[in-house]
Amino acid sequence: MVAFALAVAYLAVTLAVGFAVKKRRGKDTTTRQFFVADGAMPLFAVSTMLFGDLIAASTTTGTAGTAYSTGVAALWGIWGSSLGCIVFSAFLCRFFFKIRPTGVTTGPEAIGLRFNQKIRYLFLVFTLIPLLIIFSTQVTAASMYLSSMLGINGALATAVVSVLFLIMALLGITGIAEMNKVNAFVIFFGLSFSAIVCLNYVGGSDTLAATLPAGYFNPFANGISSALAQFIGGALGFSLSTTSIAIAFCSKSMKVARESHAIVAAISALFALAPTTIGLCAAASCGDIRPDTALYAMTNLVDPWLAGIAVMAVFAAIFSTGPWFLLSAAQLIVRELYLPLKRHRGKAVSEKRSLRVTRLSIVLILFGSVAISGTNVSLLNSLMSAAQIKAIATILLLFGLYWKRTTNRAGFAGLLTGGTLSTIWYMCGNPFGVQPLWIGALSSIVIIVVVSLHGSKTQISPDYLAYETRVRQQIECRQSVDDPA
Repeated sequence: MVAFALAVAYLAVTLAVGFAVKKRRGKDTTTRQFFVADGAMPLFAVSTMLFGDLIAASTTTGTAGTAYSTGVAALWGIWGSSLGCIVFSAFLCRFFFKIRPTGVTTGPEAIGLRFNQKIRYLFLVFTLIPLLIIFSTQVTAASMYLSSMLGINGALATAVVSVLFLIMALLGITGIAEMNKVNAFVIFFGLSFSAIVCLNYVGGSDTLAATLPAGYFNPFANGISSALAQFIGGALGFSLSTTSIAIAFCSKSMKVARESHAIVAAISALFALAPTTIGLCAAASCGDIRPDTALYAMTNLVDPWLAGIAVMAVFAAIFSTGPWFLLSAAQLIVRELYLPLKRHRGKAVSEKRSLRVTRLSIVLILFGSVAISGTNVSLLNSLMSAAQIKAIATILLLFGLYWKRTTNRAGFAGLLTGGTLSTIWYMCGNPFGVQPLWIGALSSIVIIVVVSLHGSKTQISPDYLAYETRVRQQIECRQSVDDPA
């Protein structure tokens, strides 16, 4: 009950922060305010939001669980996402700031501007699938902790967690960003402190090394192929995460967006040692337990108050990511499906109605994600597999930006084939022990290269030139509307 009391107190504080900020700023009157805060968020706000996304509940709990089962190989998940921050900052950030004056606010819109509408909607599919998988792991992790602490039915725990997610998501991006300032502090220092205490409890690193099998300290214990897939797939997948894209659209400047990614890359890479250490300590001390409960079991074994601190940190991770994922999915539904459909039918949609549809979408997405949350067996594996599916879209965008011969036809065929194969491979449970990344990435790259070489006889394809023209025309059009004189 100590852990539960601390978690409840923490949630009360973060909700109070979110509501206070919401009240001070006033009610959102446009979807742009609700989703991207009018492009005016400072460094600290976007950094804590990004850290909260990277260090998700499925990452903290899943990393500890994987460390309990297999050892330090668990580090590849967080380290891959950390590298993804660098990839975005170095190779993708400039693209999003280049097109930002056109008024786009989502990843699919941006992809559609570079390629075409067919690829835009295909990218939407392969964005929503991983997003729903990742969000469902947040539901699983939160429900698991709540039911374990209170001894209540899992369905009831899921219902309670869902209500909390809903309340937080409806605060919009500004409220979530403010709550994440508290969340980031609790996550980093709470789990770091817990890891130090747990390591001391088992007798230090030398005793831990002597107690566990040598394989636990082999980062390639699951095979070099799997480790590289998790690392590279995590990097590519996270580099095009909805949070990174949102930061490009809501940051005050490109400098702020890049600095936030560099800061989070360094902090998260260091932080990865905390849940991994706790998982190793659990392997040495807790006996036969469910892997994804290792973090709670180990800290509770040491002291109920330490378990309270650890659970508070896990809840901080849960509620720093879950509401944001809900908001991101709703943004995609409204901006990519609802509004284009209405425009196609010649119907104007007011900002007030768009906001109502957004809030309704949040509710519907929540119910859908809850329905699939019970299928998660390993939280970290689900998270890393989702990143590998998303990695195919990143590969396409990198080709589209840095190999200007890439054609729209090649991009569509490569994304359709690679994304579909990696998704099916994940759903089939990674046959033959092969990770989804290798199936999807190799097929996608071959198709993009071969079809582009066949379709464009020049070093710069007509499709790339058309993209440059579209960007210029949309910026000019938007400027003429803003300044008719």
